[in-house]
This record gives sequence, structure tokens and C-alpha cells, in this order.
Amino acid sequence: MKDTEVLRQNNISDADLVADCRRRSSQARLDLADLQAEGVTAADLDGFDQEATAFEKMPSDDALEYARVALRQTRDAALEAGRSALRTVLSPVRRAYGDTSPQRKRFRAGRLADANPADVLNLLQDAQSVGTAYLTDPKTTDEGFTQARLDGLAPAHAALRTAQQQYLDADQVRQQGTRARVLAYNALDTRCAKLCARSYDHYAEHDATKAKVYVRDPAPAAAAPAGA
Repeated sequence: MKDTEVLRQNNISDADLVADCRRRSSQARLDLADLQAEGVTAADLDGFDQEATAFEKMPSDDALEYARVALRQTRDAALEAGRSALRTVLSPVRRAYGDTSPQRKRFRAGRLADANPADVLNLLQDAQSVGTAYLTDPKTTDEGFTQARLDGLAPAHAALRTAQQQYLDADQVRQQGTRARVLAYNALDTRCAKLCARSYDHYAEHDATKAKVYVRDPAPAAAAPAGA
């Protein structure tokens, strides 16, 4: 089952949220003697500060995306190397029998340029066994079909398999990291809002100036998409 998309519950930036939380915590420490009447403790504020610091240290969406893109570029290079290794094997067969021949079609690589990573991995694997039939075929050996050409398929397959898995792992890390960061953002924002609400309520009836200090600005807005 696909995870439900998590949305940010406020529209302020991550950095602004951390700054706001620290400002609220510092003010609450100054007012702690008063706010204890609302259940606010020094331990609460310590935990609040720790949560803000932990959120600040989480990998940013940009950092996670950079890692994913870098690994995709590596994967794409391995993908093209795999296609090239296949073309090296297919060329002598094509020259010997033609593009539309059954001998060429045995490799199932009709649209190699459009083949995705999973397809290329399968083609590289299958071609290693299919190609052995042409090592003793005079027509293909005359066109340069050799064991050395086949030997190039295995390392190309291994490199592409590794690069593809690393890319998929990075993509998963990015998705999970973005979701975790949004959840942490919402939790921190909620904690800040609760502290401000308690503090505002404490002062609202007898010290309007102090109560105003705990009014959050900007106020929470419509939820923004994860990563926004």
C-alpha cells in the first residue's frame, strides 16, 4: 500500500521555523517562573531545544536530491555502457544475417536504444548464453564474432546492476528522508504552537503586551506539499 503524502502544516521555511522555535524557547525561559503555572518546565524547554537542533541537522531535501541525481548519472553511464557491449556482440550477427533475420532477433534487442535498465540487464544476461551459438558459426566468425566480445557482457551487466541498485536505494532514501523531514517539521511546529498558546493564555488577561510576544507571525497557512 502506497504511503499517504505528508503535507507541511505551515508555510514558513525550515530555517525560519528553527529560528522561531529558539526565540520562543529563550523567551519562555525568561518567563519560566510565570509559565510554570501552565505546566511549562525547564525540562520541556530543554527537550524543545533538542528537537529543534535535531530537525536542523536532518539532511535537506536538496542534499538528498543531489545524491540521487549524482547516482542516476552514474547509472545512466553504466546503462549506455551496457547497450554498447550489446551492440558489440550484435554487430557481427547483423552484418552476417541482417537486422531482420531470426539470428539477430534471437537476442530480443530490437529497440536497444529505448530499453530501460531492467530490460538491458535481462538482455545482457541472456546474450551471454545466446551468443555462444555464434562462436562456431562461420558466417558470424568471419564478421568478427569472438569470445572476447561475449566476455564484455558480464562486467557490463555487473556494473549496471550495481549502479541501478545504488540509484534505487538513493531514490528510496530521498523519499523516506523527505517524509521524515516533513513529519519532524510538523511535530516541531506543533510543539512551538502549543508553547505559544500556553504562554499567551497565561498573560492574555492581565498583560496584553507580554501576551502579544507569544503571538506567532506568520500564522499557520494552508498545508504545503512535502519538499516545498
